[in-house]
Amino acid sequence: ATATPQAVTATFSVVRPDARDLREPLRTSASDYYRIPAIVTAKNGDIIAINDRRFNNASDIGGNHHIDLIGIASSDNGATWGSEFMIMDGDNGSEKGYGDAAVVADRESNKVLVMACGGNVSYQNSTTDNHQVIVRTVLTHNGTTWVASAITTHTSQFYSGDLAECPAMFIGSGSITQSSIIKKGDYYRIYCAVLAKNYGNYVLYSDDFGATWTYLGSSSAAASGDEAKVTELPDGSVLLSSRKGYGRYFNIWAWADDTYTSGSWGTAVATNSQTGGISFGSNSTNGDIRMIPAIKKATGELVTLAMQSVPTGSGRSNVSIFYKELANDGAYTSPATVAQNWSSAYEVTPHNSAYSAFNPQPDGRIAFFMEEAPISMSESSVGYYLCYVPLTVDEITSNTYTGIASTYDLTLTPVDGKSYATLYLPYGVTLPDDVTAYKIRVSGDRAVPTEIGQDLPAETAALLVSESGVTSALATLNSSASADATGNALLGVLTATSGEDLKGYVLNIVDGELGFFKLDNGGTLAANRAYLPASLIDGTGVKGVVLNWDEETGVGELKNESMEEGKSSTLFDLSGRRISVRPVLPKGIYILNGRKVIVK
Repeated sequence: ATATPQAVTATFSVVRPDARDLREPLRTSASDYYRIPAIVTAKNGDIIAINDRRFNNASDIGGNHHIDLIGIASSDNGATWGSEFMIMDGDNGSEKGYGDAAVVADRESNKVLVMACGGNVSYQNSTTDNHQVIVRTVLTHNGTTWVASAITTHTSQFYSGDLAECPAMFIGSGSITQSSIIKKGDYYRIYCAVLAKNYGNYVLYSDDFGATWTYLGSSSAAASGDEAKVTELPDGSVLLSSRKGYGRYFNIWAWADDTYTSGSWGTAVATNSQTGGISFGSNSTNGDIRMIPAIKKATGELVTLAMQSVPTGSGRSNVSIFYKELANDGAYTSPATVAQNWSSAYEVTPHNSAYSAFNPQPDGRIAFFMEEAPISMSESSVGYYLCYVPLTVDEITSNTYTGIASTYDLTLTPVDGKSYATLYLPYGVTLPDDVTAYKIRVSGDRAVPTEIGQDLPAETAALLVSESGVTSALATLNSSASADATGNALLGVLTATSGEDLKGYVLNIVDGELGFFKLDNGGTLAANRAYLPASLIDGTGVKGVVLNWDEETGVGELKNESMEEGKSSTLFDLSGRRISVRPVLPKGIYILNGRKVIVK
């Protein structure tokens, strides 16, 4: 070990000011080394970075090596970070070391699961009778900091069945994945991948947030694999990505039907042997794979981007990200198909670098956490820095896609003490308490709003109303938002659309009245807004439809262009007397060409 702390220069402190070196080897102590990054975003928005702290040297568990699992959190999208907190203390008199954390945040509770390996024997030297243990803790927030629950041991659930005599096993470090589809009991299902010595990669699942684990099938997902990760594809299938030189091994578990009770693994493929597959130098290094929701800029539609991080150099260097767009309505059964046609690599760092993990953060950027050697010294002499880098989806994808934040900014127009807007998003949101969504029903000359509520499902056009008259508010991302939007006449656009292409009526104020009025060919409706299609109003002789909140009377308020001199119209008052058509009429309710209208 180095005798005294060393002053070194880290790459991103110079190149990228928004990056943070969260762990600096030998900076504060002559015995601190750091490895194995994991990062997760909790339900409350905290970003939690977790890693090994290895005393005196950077080697793995074994040989009385004291290793702790420690964490640090940010509550402001990575701008500042709090104090270190202990997750698993290796100086406990028994295991000596805990490491290789695999983590996941529950989407419904503010809990974070940490699975890890522990012991005093290395993976390489483990035997059937003497191997590392597999342990669990759950992080919760006490109002001040994150606190770990008591450590529990789950080794027997992994060393079971055909793998009962396995000499060594550990969960692939970095990430565990949680299903967005399968929920059994109180939690959505989670998956982890293990490297079983002499057996290859297997996948296990848990329906109780890691308290009990069950093997996904009885066969290996990648017999020649190394450290591995899993993620869920849009259709609920499970994708395994395993470490290998020059590329990755991919395999897919496909469910037999939508009961998600049975299925099977395909045949593992090497990505570097597939057309357009992930391919790089000779290094074999752990990386991360995630499904990232994003907006395709050209169309405004919601898509899923599969992203894989891995070093691309001949040695451990040039950590990069590959990505591929996946159709949200696709069926995924072929590992070869998923392995084909990925992007070229987006290079995160050009320097010596190794393991990495990443996760979406609340502002829509990607929280990227990686091992990187400092500029001025080699990795062998000082060990890795653990560097946090906030990346945008835009920069990773050369501005083809953009990320999705956990909130959406609403802008409303004030009118007579209330405020209004329209909205159409490719994903579901929950509106704040003082903003309510309405659908519009058109019947004859009426445009009648009906309340939808605060939950607005994906691709649901709506009129927004604030009774308190707020002009700005935040909607919260809610992928499970649901509501009754049947009979809704409103449509929406995902990208800015000209009046010539739209052919519709948009929310506007004309002659002091709020309603839906025809958008001129030269006008533009902004992205993510709603409108009434022209087919519902054109031909009725009206310029626009003023909102009618009094459904009981059944009277639509109309601005009527046919009430001009020289136009053929038949006009009566409510007593049935015929009235001559003229540009200015007294205020009141009339029957125009068989329809009720209001003149204000």
